[in-house]
Amino acid sequence: MDTQPGILEDNTPLCVDDLMGMNDLPFEKSNFNTLVNSSCSMYSQPSDLLTPNMIHRQRESTMNAHNKADINSNIQFSSEINCIQHIYYDIPSIMDVNTTDLDKLDTVLDANGILVIQYREYMNGFDPLEYPQWIYSILDTIMNKCGFTLCESEQEDLAHRKYEMANSFKTSPLSYILNKSSPHGVFKEMEITMKWATKNPREFHRIRSTDRMIKDYVEQTIWSLLAYKVIPKYKLIFSAVYVRKLCPIISYLPHISHSLCKIIRAAKETSTTEFNNSIETKLKRIADNTKIMHPMTYEDMNDESSIYNSMVSGLYYSVKNTTKGIIKQKGETPDALHSINNIWSVSCSSAEMSITE
Repeated sequence: MDTQPGILEDNTPLCVDDLMGMNDLPFEKSNFNTLVNSSCSMYSQPSDLLTPNMIHRQRESTMNAHNKADINSNIQFSSEINCIQHIYYDIPSIMDVNTTDLDKLDTVLDANGILVIQYREYMNGFDPLEYPQWIYSILDTIMNKCGFTLCESEQEDLAHRKYEMANSFKTSPLSYILNKSSPHGVFKEMEITMKWATKNPREFHRIRSTDRMIKDYVEQTIWSLLAYKVIPKYKLIFSAVYVRKLCPIISYLPHISHSLCKIIRAAKETSTTEFNNSIETKLKRIADNTKIMHPMTYEDMNDESSIYNSMVSGLYYSVKNTTKGIIKQKGETPDALHSINNIWSVSCSSAEMSITE
């Protein structure tokens, strides 16, 4: 397949290894395109802030639905549904990234907790269909299951439907642990496309807007795609169970990382050259694998603050990928404010303890 200018594709399967050999999980076809330079941070901008590039990534999930028959006039059809998720990242402009790096980053909603849904239908691969009136109630019902509510005042056009989730994360939990804004993805839009195939397109089109069985079929197909192919990728957005398990653990990562830095510093002062060289090699591997997660500031990789960032980032990555969390159909979504308060209450006290030791 030809690659368009400005688009990079990478479909190489990857696996999770240990902290020093950290790679990422398998993922679907992904495109990402450098668009514009912009600055984005929830914190005051330090003077050594790196210039970010905005990267637009498209992740595609597809499901082939089973054939249906005997709908009114014995019409037979099949369908394929796919969902393209649009995710935006602010990445330091000096850094070359690929999908392996991007998959190490958390994905959250935008600052307003808004997600835009765009829905389309096609007949036999090329003929676009008008929206049936019931599609909006279906989308509202499904998004409500996911924990979203319709933004009544922000529906500018029928093709783009806006939904809002209250108390969602606006940045990665890693930002709160490090107390500096860390790179993360922002999930802004989903394009859902239903592709119908039938030998009787006129008859199918005639009954499509009024047949209850087709409406139920569409609702079940969209929900199945989201529930099994899309929602599990974004646990910080959709899974309260995952967040409740994750946050109490990561709250202690600053204290653990400070302790590791002290051990490393003591080892450098007292151990043999061979042992020190071994530590340096391991630290470099950890730093190389976690640099995409570091705060967007200039760093001396030999500086203790950089080593600390690498330790926290590496431990965070390991913890978040071993933490399990189910997604319930009627979506109890994460309470980010409560989670952040818990993280700060533990991590800040741990940091003060490390400083005074």
